Amino acid sequence: MREKIHILLLITSILLPCMISGCSSEDNTIEESSEIIVEEYNTEETEHTKEDNSEDAIEINEPQYPMLITPTLTKQIDFAIESEDIFCIYNGEKYGYMTQSGQEITDYIYDVAFPFSEGLACVNRNGKYGFIDTDGNETIPLIYEDVAPFQEGLAYFSTEKEYGFLEKDGTVAFYLECDSVSSFQEGLAYFSLDGKYGYIDKKGQIALEPAYSDADYFENGLAFVEIDGFKGAINANGEEIIPVEYDNIYRLNDYIVAELEDKTEYYTFSGDEFSPAESETGTGTDDEQQENIFLLEGNKNIDLSSILLKNAITPRIEQYWNLIHRNNADIIMDEQEEINLPNFSSWSRYDYIKQTKLYDLEQSGFPILYCKEVPIIDEMFPMSASALYAIKDDQVQCLVSGYECGGSLRGDYVCFWRDKESGEILIGYQGAAGGFGGFSNYSGIYDYQNGAASEKLSYVWIGQTTGNYSQEELLENASMFYDDNDVPYTKETIQETETVNEYLVNDERVSIDIYENICSKYQYFKLFK
Repeated sequence: MREKIHILLLITSILLPCMISGCSSEDNTIEESSEIIVEEYNTEETEHTKEDNSEDAIEINEPQYPMLITPTLTKQIDFAIESEDIFCIYNGEKYGYMTQSGQEITDYIYDVAFPFSEGLACVNRNGKYGFIDTDGNETIPLIYEDVAPFQEGLAYFSTEKEYGFLEKDGTVAFYLECDSVSSFQEGLAYFSLDGKYGYIDKKGQIALEPAYSDADYFENGLAFVEIDGFKGAINANGEEIIPVEYDNIYRLNDYIVAELEDKTEYYTFSGDEFSPAESETGTGTDDEQQENIFLLEGNKNIDLSSILLKNAITPRIEQYWNLIHRNNADIIMDEQEEINLPNFSSWSRYDYIKQTKLYDLEQSGFPILYCKEVPIIDEMFPMSASALYAIKDDQVQCLVSGYECGGSLRGDYVCFWRDKESGEILIGYQGAAGGFGGFSNYSGIYDYQNGAASEKLSYVWIGQTTGNYSQEELLENASMFYDDNDVPYTKETIQETETVNEYLVNDERVSIDIYENICSKYQYFKLFK
C-alpha cells in the first residue's frame, strides 16, 4: 500500500523539501559539515561602544552561549551537548569532552558518549561501557555491555549474564530479574516483566506490582500508566489520581491534559479537574516546548532528561538483547520492511538515540519489542526509523516498520491500534506522503499472532491534482472523486477542477461514507516517550 501511495503522488513531482533543507543522504550524515573553531571565552565584564560615553554601550556580564567561534584553536565539532558545565562533543566519527572555555578534557576517543550527569559521564570504547569523571579519568572501568547515566545516585548496568544498578564507586547496589528497567526519577524506576510494567524502589524492591501495559517516569508525584490502550495517572502508592480511561495524556507546564476521542479534560497535579482558563501560568503545547538537543546553541539550563533517562532492555530475552546490542543482524523481514529499514536493521548507528520498550499483546510468550531511532543531531528534516519486532522459532522477526523524514511530513511510523468494538489491541503504522502533485495520509492495521503479522486493513486519503490521472479515469469514476468539501464530482464538474480527493480501502477506491465508517472502527493511540 505504501509503495503505491508514494508512486502515485511523487512520480510526477520534485521533492522540494529535501532540496531546500539538505535532507540527509542515505547514510544520514550531514551534507555540509563545516569545521568549527573554539576559542576560550573571556567572562570578564566588557563594553562595546559606538563612541566614548555613548548611551548605547552594551554590557556583557555573563558567559554567552554558544561559545565564541574564532580561528585560533583547530577542533572540528559537528555538534556539542552541554551538561554540568561540560560539553560532550562529536566530530562525525568519535566523541570527546571539553570545558566551556574550550579546554580539552578528553580527545575524540569514544564510540558512544553521554552528557555528564551527577559528576560522571558514561562512555563506550571498543564495545564496552564505563564512566569517566570531570577530569577525564575512568573511575568505573569500561567492562560493561550496557550502562545508563547516573540518576539519583544509581546507574543501570549489564553484562552478558548479570544486570542491575551501580553505586558511584562502582559497587553493585542490587541485581535485577526483569525484562527491562528505566533510570530512577523521584525514587522509583519502572520495570517490565513479560510485557507488564510496575515500579521498583532504590533498594531494588518492588514498590508497585507489574500490572500495566505501559508506564512512564514519575514527575510531580505522578506517573502516567496504561491499561489496554487507555491512559491515566497514579501516585507513588499506586492510587489512580487521574482515571485510566483516556486515549492520550500529557503534561503542560503546570497541568495535565487528558484526551478521549473528541473530549479534552484538564487536571492539576493533585488530580483535580479544572478549566485551563483558571490557570495563569499554563502555556504552550508539546510541540512548543524547547527541544532537548541542540547544535552549539541554546542555554546551559537545558533539560537533558530525554537523553539521560533510559529504558534498558536486559539480557533476559537474549534475542532482543542481541538485536539492540548489534550482535545479530539476521532479522526475518519481508521486502517492504527491508525498504523501510535500509540502515537500521542492525542497530549499528552510534549517532542516534535508540528508544526501546516491550509490550505484551498476546498475554503470553515473548512480548513485542518497540524500537525507534532518532538522530542526536537536531536536523531540520530528521530521518528516523521505528519498528515492532517479535520472536518466532527462536529468531527475531520484524513485524512492521516505518521510516520517515519528519520535517517534510513524509514517511511512516509504527503504532498500536484499538478495535473500538472488541477492545482488541492491534499493530500497524501511520504515514504521510507529499510533493508538488499532492498529499496523502495513510494507515495500516495488522493482525498479530504467535510472532507473525498479516495486514488486515489499509486505508488512505489522497488529495492531488487532476494531472495525475487520465481524462478517461476521471470521467469514468467522477462520483468517487470529491472536492475539498467532500462533495462528489459529476462528469461535468470534474472537467472544471484542478484538484480532487479520493479515498481507498485495501487499495480499492471507495465512497467517503465507507471510508469514514472504517476509520470510526479503529483508533490509534500514542506511546509514552
